[in-house]
Amino acid sequence: MSIAVEDLEFIRKKENIIYGAIELLNKFDRITNKSQQTEGEIFILKYLNNTDKLIKDLQEKHIEIIDDLDITKKNQELYDKIQKLQAIIDEKTQELKERLDQIEDKQKEFSLKSENLEILENIEKIEEAFKESSEVVSSYKERVKNIEKEFYVNEEDIESPYIHFFENNTKKLNTVNVASDRDQYRLYDMQDNMSYNGAFCQITKTITLFYGGITSSTIGHTYIIDTENQIATKQLSGKLGYCIGQGSFYKNAVYFFSGCCNQNYRDSAMFNLRTNTWHSIEPLPAAAHCNLSVPIGNKIVVTGYHFGCAYIYSIKNNYYKQFGSFQVNFSKILCKANKKIYLFEGSRVHESREGSIGQYDIVNPSAGLPNSWLLSFPTKYKDNIYFVLDNRSLYKMDLTTKAVVLIRVLNIVDNI
Repeated sequence: MSIAVEDLEFIRKKENIIYGAIELLNKFDRITNKSQQTEGEIFILKYLNNTDKLIKDLQEKHIEIIDDLDITKKNQELYDKIQKLQAIIDEKTQELKERLDQIEDKQKEFSLKSENLEILENIEKIEEAFKESSEVVSSYKERVKNIEKEFYVNEEDIESPYIHFFENNTKKLNTVNVASDRDQYRLYDMQDNMSYNGAFCQITKTITLFYGGITSSTIGHTYIIDTENQIATKQLSGKLGYCIGQGSFYKNAVYFFSGCCNQNYRDSAMFNLRTNTWHSIEPLPAAAHCNLSVPIGNKIVVTGYHFGCAYIYSIKNNYYKQFGSFQVNFSKILCKANKKIYLFEGSRVHESREGSIGQYDIVNPSAGLPNSWLLSFPTKYKDNIYFVLDNRSLYKMDLTTKAVVLIRVLNIVDNI
């Protein structure tokens, strides 16, 4: 058995020797046959017998590589320099363009000045002429300013919580605040004392015209009171009597009707707010005092203490038309709100019909008002009409229910 194993090992060794010889023969064949040589074999055979040549070739190759590297670096440096130079050229080009534009503008400006030299000389002459007429121009501007200041626009329904009236024979204007329980007053800087027995007319929310009437202490004094700026501006005095009552404002004019009835006084007048002048209009058909009027369009509804009727005055045609039947010798109140006219007479409240100022319906038969005249203009505030009577009490009418109630007695305690 051991002999057989030794023989097998011997055979394997022989086979390995044979395989090695065959591999050697194959390599020799590839070396002799260049078409079958690898790149490594070709390199080894080329320099196998000449190592000096190998070293020389490697050195030359090294120099070539170094040279290539230097050229790339130089190319990059050159490129960077070119880029910087291009940026400088662009910047200088832009500066040159801007300078050229400035030169061109200067040339245009110089050309314009040269062309307009004659025009400028003419302008100087015109300015000199204006200086000579400056007083005329200033006077004209002042007149225009005054006209604009005196121009007022009609408001359909003025809504305000304030009612104003002068304390009799004083410069003290009382201000009733219907939204409060305290009222105020202000002493106005004015030449004359006023009377609440004259006349009054609300023009705007803050502008009211007061006429003092002709009495022993007030000789027709007329003032426009600006309650917002606390300014009293005196106007031309009038020649109407006293106890005139509430006037009507229409297109920059205020209309007042009659006055005290003791002298059968029927004269009526219009005050022009623009020109500060009084003008007579057609007298009332009958005399009465504590009269009231309300403008509706170009017509004015008028009634008074002694009247058992009312009148419609036509502003355009300057004549009166009588209508209605009301209580004679009794204080009345006349006002408007929401395009309706309301006439108060003692226990009854009348409301004008839709689209008519001469036809009325009783909307409250038991108002229960005293026989006291109106101290100042009524005012609409929220859904009520407020008014102050000469018993120094504040009343209101609810525009929805038409109920009339006493609010309070006036409480004028504070000086504004």
